[in-house]
Amino acid sequence: MNKLFETGGDFITQDAINKFIFRLADIDEEIIKIYVKILKKNHNIPDGMYQIIAWICGEYGSKLSDKSKVLKIMNLLIQKA
Repeated sequence: MNKLFETGGDFITQDAINKFIFRLADIDEEIIKIYVKILKKNHNIPDGMYQIIAWICGEYGSKLSDKSKVLKIMNLLIQKA
């Protein structure tokens, strides 16, 4: 699903993005790490993908075992905005 958002995120409707976000029930640190990798490797992230990453990191970033990672994630989000 992430590949779909990475490559065709500009063509995905806001409704589909919202449904995807709300279906994510069990967010763990591994999923946040996946999205951080996406932030780091992509220079141009589609808006839909960016919204998903920002929402997940904002909602679940506090679950990270290393609290300094939250600041690093926020800086990555700001750089990509």
